[in-house]
Amino acid sequence: VEGGPTLAELIGSGKVDAGYGLYATQLQAIENGLPISYTSGIHTGCTKYYVRADSDIQSVKDLRGKKIGVPGLADSSVMNLKRKLLDVGIGVTADNNEVEFLAYSSSDLAIALNNGAVDVIGAHDPVATRGELAYGFRKILDTGTDEKFVHEYCCQQFVTHKLLKENPEGAAAVTRALQKASAFVEAEPVEAARIQIENNLVSGDLDFNSKLLDELDFIPSRSLGKKTFEAAAKQLQVAGILKAETDIEKFVETGYIELPGVPDGYIYDSEKGEYIEITEPRA
Repeated sequence: VEGGPTLAELIGSGKVDAGYGLYATQLQAIENGLPISYTSGIHTGCTKYYVRADSDIQSVKDLRGKKIGVPGLADSSVMNLKRKLLDVGIGVTADNNEVEFLAYSSSDLAIALNNGAVDVIGAHDPVATRGELAYGFRKILDTGTDEKFVHEYCCQQFVTHKLLKENPEGAAAVTRALQKASAFVEAEPVEAARIQIENNLVSGDLDFNSKLLDELDFIPSRSLGKKTFEAAAKQLQVAGILKAETDIEKFVETGYIELPGVPDGYIYDSEKGEYIEITEPRA
């Protein structure tokens, strides 16, 4: 299952053993006891920030005092932007908050921006690109190309502590399976999009979906996934998202693990139809 706002309920009811999703959305939940550990990065990018074409906002540096529409106040779009705002000296902490985040359903974000209810929106693909095309929005930040985020994984895979305890081999197997799926998308974005559509996994058309998949870096990596997790945790503690008393070293140690028999990642060789293990850490 994809990680989301209902993940805790699904895990608590025993309906989920493993899955993937926007890891930064779950950092606070993990700190508060959500029993999952991440095991590998899946892909980078997929989160974008827009203003209207006639806006005077040119970059993140211009966001002081602005209203920002997001899919949820604990969403990774908030976490990413707060990290970027810290970098440019704009306050995001409780005692020095210089921006306002407003939650909207994903389907309403583009409308909110177009109507002027907010100055900026942060959205995830495919919603982000659909809004851009429909309304002619101007992009001010793209985690798939921005120098801060381009080598960070937005979406990562996890296993529950219950699965780790009861079936560690299964936890390793599902990690390898998702790594291979990611590697396949990297090598064959059109075919991956076709499989999704034909099996009613996503909506959209083949050309649009395959282009979105092709834009993202789907080379999986456990090592770079862990670096991403650690970098975000450290900076979000500074931002006041994670508690000041949290031991970040221990938080990373338990929140991101290495499973026996799992390589750093895979590459899919389309010509041979074979998966090649990546054994060296990804830089």
